Amino acid sequence: GVFNFLQNSISERERKHSNIRFAMIVYLLGQPLYATFVHGLSPLSDEVDVEKFMASLNEIKSFQSDETVYDVKLQKYLSVESSLRIIASVIDGEEIMLVNGSTTRIYHRPQADLHIVTAMNLYAINKSKQALSSKDMREGLRAIDETILFLVDSVPPNANLALYFFIDQDNEVATSAIGDPSLAVSYTDCTHFNKALTLKALIAAGKDRASSLQAHLLAKGVEVQVRGLAEMNRTDCVLALNSALWSGFGLHATFLDVCSLKTTHSACPSNFYCSPLHGCIRKKANSTSSHIFEGKAPLSADFSLSHAELARSGNKLPTEPDPRLPVERLSITTLPSENAPLLDISSLVVGKPRVLKWSPDEPFAGPLIRRGEPVLLKNSVVRKWPAIEKWNFSHIAENIGYDILEAVKCTNSFLTFDPDRRAPLKVNISIPFSTANMSTETFFHCIQHTKNCPDGYKGHYYFTAVPDALRPELIPDRMLYNTDRDYEAKRQFMWISSAGMITHGHFDQDFNFFVQLVGEKRFTLWAPSQHELLYVYPRIHPLWHKSRINFRAPDISKFPQFAKSRALQVVLGPGDVLFVPPYTWHYVETLSPSVSLSTWSHDYILYDHMNSIYRHDHKFDLLEDPRGQMFALRLYLDMMIHDLYGFNETTHFFARLLANRFAGLEHLFPSDENDPEICKAAVTGKIPTCIHVHGYAKLDMAVIGGHFEALTPEVRDILFQDYVEEITAQVVGVRKMLAFFRYCFLGQDYYVTEIEDDEHALWEHKDSEPEQI
Repeated sequence: GVFNFLQNSISERERKHSNIRFAMIVYLLGQPLYATFVHGLSPLSDEVDVEKFMASLNEIKSFQSDETVYDVKLQKYLSVESSLRIIASVIDGEEIMLVNGSTTRIYHRPQADLHIVTAMNLYAINKSKQALSSKDMREGLRAIDETILFLVDSVPPNANLALYFFIDQDNEVATSAIGDPSLAVSYTDCTHFNKALTLKALIAAGKDRASSLQAHLLAKGVEVQVRGLAEMNRTDCVLALNSALWSGFGLHATFLDVCSLKTTHSACPSNFYCSPLHGCIRKKANSTSSHIFEGKAPLSADFSLSHAELARSGNKLPTEPDPRLPVERLSITTLPSENAPLLDISSLVVGKPRVLKWSPDEPFAGPLIRRGEPVLLKNSVVRKWPAIEKWNFSHIAENIGYDILEAVKCTNSFLTFDPDRRAPLKVNISIPFSTANMSTETFFHCIQHTKNCPDGYKGHYYFTAVPDALRPELIPDRMLYNTDRDYEAKRQFMWISSAGMITHGHFDQDFNFFVQLVGEKRFTLWAPSQHELLYVYPRIHPLWHKSRINFRAPDISKFPQFAKSRALQVVLGPGDVLFVPPYTWHYVETLSPSVSLSTWSHDYILYDHMNSIYRHDHKFDLLEDPRGQMFALRLYLDMMIHDLYGFNETTHFFARLLANRFAGLEHLFPSDENDPEICKAAVTGKIPTCIHVHGYAKLDMAVIGGHFEALTPEVRDILFQDYVEEITAQVVGVRKMLAFFRYCFLGQDYYVTEIEDDEHALWEHKDSEPEQI
């Protein structure tokens, strides 16, 4: 009935192009049990007849079901209700919620697709709230199971279906019948639910869990999430699950083939060829063989350099462009085209970080790190610092300890960032600022008087370790560090910036207790789980760990997933402390002339895991033939992805990697006509291997996979993608990375070479006799 009513409000043409999403939310609270059936259609055009649509909503509201439709054994436990819980729609970019017939504006999303989402109570079990016996509960759950299976089979074939259960995880009857919340594999904020690994965990847990409704439906390919009641009380999980009703999470990508577009392919002149990655490319007289891997980048042996230390290490790109290198016009400084949709990041803000009023004598580093979310701290030990009363620009200028300040960033664009010149991908980048040595007097004049600075720039920013003369005014400071080891390392740095300066959106890999001492700054923060929505630069790029989006004018036509992100925003004033967890994205704006401190503590457990990964001697390095190494790497990555993401996820993993990190950067990687054949072997459409290479890959996977599995899922996702990039750059070289990702992971199967085959020479070891296995 719901489906038919909604279909009547949509034109025939729109109906054919709608992406239909069904979801059922089942609240199993012990007593009572509620089930909600949710139906969504998206996207719709502005051609929707709003009056007809609203009329159909009124029909739904009065919709009555005949209880005799359902199996009679449901009658003891279930009553069919017609009460309308929620009807939410997006008309002309505004989200509207209708509850019991009253219309309430939720918030305005200018770039929202038009959606229709309805939710209705279908069942209520044991409405009297009397205690049910285990037998009654089992029978009631069995009846629910049968009804849900009936509804699943009734869903139209062009719809994707999602089921969400909230149950008491301590109720053994419920966990064995419905599913076990403790076995759900997802990010910590309930996003990025992994169907394959959750099913694997249910099967491994034994017969009861393996025969649950969740396991049965997951095996059929249905997205079924079973969550504990505790997660209903977590804001991040509730937000994530509500958002999942609209469009789900994660980047659902497929490999793009621009040559399949008739307009592109037919437009290539005779002296050009069409590259599925690059489009029309001029043919070269002497084409480079795809079997020659140039520009290999050795895997770093150390993960311990913090981003703060990187920024201070004299790490600068060359001042003059290298004519041999490709030129990149940075998307973070590029404005959208005139016809591109506009988006203000304020429309993505859904709230503020949690604010805690603290006691100045109470330690906070440990408790906030265990909480694991951004927190604004008021009335901390910082309020006792002499700096709160003494620090102003005159005082700092007198005590900074330098007559000349080195490497001051000067700009009229107000945007700053720190490129990594050690990155394997060498490109010419147009930097939107210059660096200069300035006298202390001139710098502090320019900080406060931007319109009449003698160098002609309106924005200035200086980053330095805290000067010795000023350190006594930041005491006591032990509470800002997580461990004694961090306190001894004293990774504390000072930021001095003029009004209007912007630190580009990025994440750091350390715990950061950010202290505002003079002026105000505004932080916009995104959770690590949203990394695919923020389009991070590739790990091999000089701007790795930074977003490719211009946050002042986001180009939604290039970065469409960004419009789905949800941010927190907060303004810091003198004495405030903001805890920024590792891998939390933050975009920072200076609202008035400012002095701030960043105090970093390492996550030593994570560093130990990652250093073990990066210092591991991979067995494919023993092979002499570069193509043998490449095929061995292909097998190893396939096995790693199978272990970390689930069966048959390899192709999707690399499609996501290219769409999220590399789309729009293809010109930085030279194209060659032979690229599509980079993994071509003697058996067409298959990848060669041999028994001992498979053993090597299995051994490496057992060692490396254990370290990755010890990380939280969202951090693991970020760091594993980084690792895949870096190890690929080591084996096939930076120039052939995109070709390897694009053409070697198309679902090819494997075949085993025999010792008499010519290809068996691929597996010979360096400086050894030919392999006899």
